[in-house]
Amino acid sequence: MKAKSEERRQHIMMTADAVFREMGFDAASMSIIAARVGGSKATLYNYFSTKEELFVEIMLAEAQKQGKEAFAIFAKEGSLREKLDRFGPAYLKFVTSDEIINVRRMMIAQAQRSDIGVQCYERGMKIGWGKVADAIATGIDLGEMQAGDPWIMAMHLKGLLEAGIADLCLLGVKIDKSTRRLNKAAALSLEVFFRAYGAGMKKPRPSGV
Repeated sequence: MKAKSEERRQHIMMTADAVFREMGFDAASMSIIAARVGGSKATLYNYFSTKEELFVEIMLAEAQKQGKEAFAIFAKEGSLREKLDRFGPAYLKFVTSDEIINVRRMMIAQAQRSDIGVQCYERGMKIGWGKVADAIATGIDLGEMQAGDPWIMAMHLKGLLEAGIADLCLLGVKIDKSTRRLNKAAALSLEVFFRAYGAGMKKPRPSGV
């Protein structure tokens, strides 16, 4: 029974995803989705209490499926540098995929109208990048990195990796997303990151001091 319920839930999400992409969040309705699924709205509401909840679950499922390989790297053995050398190209492949670009566009479009953006951040990005921050914290304890705020350091890494790539993809600018290009961009980002935060590197003197 549980297997059938989960199968039905996945069918609803796949159908709703197609509706959202075709019509947009605002134009799509639970009535339209129910009709496409082949059931009543009451059945639909047994699985998802609101259209917003259904939308968030779809966005998170897609992000988790696409990002699983990248963030799973931090559960493996190796130094922080080794992990980040593997993570950088994997993350860029993830964040530049057509599926994730579409997910980010839809989340951004709804961010001012509801808490959809907040939910996706709390249940998606915050958890994924929390793994990076945890790895950095371990690197600090092991003397691989300078002392600092692991979360801020992780966000700086995110900014470096996405620089000149992620925003252009969101805006629909055609760029080279070949494996060679992404690997090179990741390597350069990590070089800058470790120059700033790697153990043994001197911290810059604050301006005016």
